[in-house]
Amino acid sequence: MENLTGKTVILGITGGIAAYKMANVASALHKAGAKVHVIMTENAAKFITPLTFETLTGSKCMIDTFDRDFQFDVRHISVAKEADVILIAPATANVIAKMAHGIADDMLTTVVLAAKCKKLVSPSMNTAMLENPVTQDNIALLRNYGFTIIDSASGYLACGDTGSGKLPEPEVLCRWIEREIAYPDRPLQGKKVVVTAGPTQEALDPVRYLTNHSTGKMGYAIARDAMLRGAEVTLVSGPVSLEPVPFVKVRRVTSAADMFAAIREELPGIADGVRQVVLGQRRLRKRRVDQIIRGRVHALQKDLRLKLVVRPQVTDPGVDQLQPVHVLLKLRVFIVPEDQLAHIPDELRVQFVGDLFEVEFGHVAPLMIISSPISRGSFRPGPFGLFRS
Repeated sequence: MENLTGKTVILGITGGIAAYKMANVASALHKAGAKVHVIMTENAAKFITPLTFETLTGSKCMIDTFDRDFQFDVRHISVAKEADVILIAPATANVIAKMAHGIADDMLTTVVLAAKCKKLVSPSMNTAMLENPVTQDNIALLRNYGFTIIDSASGYLACGDTGSGKLPEPEVLCRWIEREIAYPDRPLQGKKVVVTAGPTQEALDPVRYLTNHSTGKMGYAIARDAMLRGAEVTLVSGPVSLEPVPFVKVRRVTSAADMFAAIREELPGIADGVRQVVLGQRRLRKRRVDQIIRGRVHALQKDLRLKLVVRPQVTDPGVDQLQPVHVLLKLRVFIVPEDQLAHIPDELRVQFVGDLFEVEFGHVAPLMIISSPISRGSFRPGPFGLFRS
């Protein structure tokens, strides 16, 4: 999860059995640096105690609108103004109906009505209650009023039924919150980003292939970062063992030809005036077998000669349809010692604190990223290679 220091999140918890899952959400947000306020309905407190959330967040859990906490402010208004995002989960049919019709008869619904920030609602209830036309109309009303509805998961419910109405896992809820507040100004809103990641496999015979050791981690990190900045992202991925990037369209490919075809399919049909970015990592197989062997190569065969032919690079600026409308950035990351940075030409140097997506659109050129390693601390993948966790 991104560093959420300086962000304020309100978790609205209502009276559903899935309320216990919200302890993990509160804990994860607090660890990410966010200031977390938990507001519970009276019924929610019957499923999980307020003390649990107070221990996990370090903030008092709010239930009663008229609680005398000796703070000289109108609490439901001050909290509403402070929030960057509100997540109501689990959202029962009762609370959904209240919010849809502007009823504010407890602390949670009062804060929701007073808040101007983004509001996320995750319905959680019995399948029949969720599918009831009245509930569906209320959900539609919330969408019309600007609420974001997180679709319920399907599975075995506490009541014994199997179907929709299950609260998504805490990791999923945290991703929705992160998406909303990581970059609230959405610098890439309205732009389409196509990212290639991972290796490609060129068939040798029906069971063998040529490939490389690419993990796809950089491409996946770039796709995630572009998504958080508001872009519409398509990730063209070779065979990797990574979790899919949330809120990103993923196209699975095998060979370089498949990757090239997928990119070409993503480029046409873009409306006039819409900018598009192609982020390509040059990890594709540069050569392929001229003719795939029809049968399996026998293990006892002593001599095997392969004719390899050069294939065009998917991110080659000469490939048609990539200029001049699209931006092409070829990423090559170099980690160099601090004492050697002075010997790197200025035109090839991008400082570690730089922003990949602030490169001027319309500039088509290789991008060399030079950054100095940090000797201590743990690291995580990021658009510029490694970032301190």
